Amino acid sequence: MIEDYADIFSPGLVDTPDKAAATGSFLHDQNIDLILIFPLVYTPSINIAGAVIDSTVPLPILNAHEDRTRDYTKEDTEDYLQHEGVCCDLPP
Repeated sequence: MIEDYADIFSPGLVDTPDKAAATGSFLHDQNIDLILIFPLVYTPSINIAGAVIDSTVPLPILNAHEDRTRDYTKEDTEDYLQHEGVCCDLPP
């Protein structure tokens, strides 16, 4: 549906720090106005940070995964990040 309102540029799957750096260059070359981040499952933050570190455009993160067995009203940030979407690289 977004294609009705904007041109879409996709770097494809970014699952390593090297791909994140290449994606950052790709997005910069496109002269974009917005980056939509769509993590499908556990996504280490390094895979996103490398792609957007020099970006100056809005960066909404669309959480695609929800663990319905968890009561997020009782979770702290660390627990949430270890179970959903973009995750910090914390030791287990």
